[in-house]
Amino acid sequence: MPVAVPSARSPVPLGAQSGRFGTVLFRPGTLFPLKVRRHPGFLFCAALLSAAICVWAGNLFFPASGGLVAVFLIVLSLEAEMVAVLEENRDAIWTYRENPHRANVRLAGKMVCLFLGMTLGFGIMTFALEGVTKGLGPQLDRFSQEYLRIQGVDFGTAGANLRHNGIVLVGCFLCAVLFRAGGALLVLGWNASVWGAVYGFMVRTQPSGKLLYGAKVVATTLPHVALEATGYVLAGLAGIFLSKAMAKYRWDSSPFRHVALASAQLLVIGLGLVAAGANVEAWVTPRIANALFH
Repeated sequence: MPVAVPSARSPVPLGAQSGRFGTVLFRPGTLFPLKVRRHPGFLFCAALLSAAICVWAGNLFFPASGGLVAVFLIVLSLEAEMVAVLEENRDAIWTYRENPHRANVRLAGKMVCLFLGMTLGFGIMTFALEGVTKGLGPQLDRFSQEYLRIQGVDFGTAGANLRHNGIVLVGCFLCAVLFRAGGALLVLGWNASVWGAVYGFMVRTQPSGKLLYGAKVVATTLPHVALEATGYVLAGLAGIFLSKAMAKYRWDSSPFRHVALASAQLLVIGLGLVAAGANVEAWVTPRIANALFH
């Protein structure tokens, strides 16, 4: 039985294409081995550090709109890592003939690590950086800028939550179709910035017991946030895979139909997770909040 051996690749020069899924100015692989860069722990830490640096830079150079600038900077800084895990997924399926379901689950998990790292990075900087909330108006527009308490947050109805989150899901899918890794990262980065800013601002505005309060806030919201984030990740993957197939295959060919069907399955599963998250947010999250804060 033949064993697939990955082909050697020449070094990628500055400004060259980093892979088939996107382009970046340089590759962090010059500092870390590719195997390290693909590890979930590294992805989480890289996303956390990138988010922190991007929030700091956005607040420093564009204080009035630092939150939006930070999201775009995060996309630029993390696209190479996104490309690395996408290429790993491609090689696992097409070169090593790994089960596609297993490979895609691993890929989705790594993208969730990127999301969690970005969320924590935004949260830490919102909490620690003086004046940063001035540029976070778009992220905090649903909440009071004076004193934010989770007890006063309206978690909405299941239908309203599903409509809102469904729009985000479709947006993530379309952005991924058009811009592939960068498009998916843009939507994931935006949602990470919203939750990170809310978490950080909630903790920052508490007069005492900040760390305990923050832990309770995370415990309250994590169930529905995890479901929503995973749904968005699957929508992004569906868009990236479909975009690649549209460029590589004839639209009436069997390979294109195979990829399109797999993308549709990912999108449907993502929608199911978002729908579950909408119901959890409407029915379960308020009860967790009442139990922890009363």
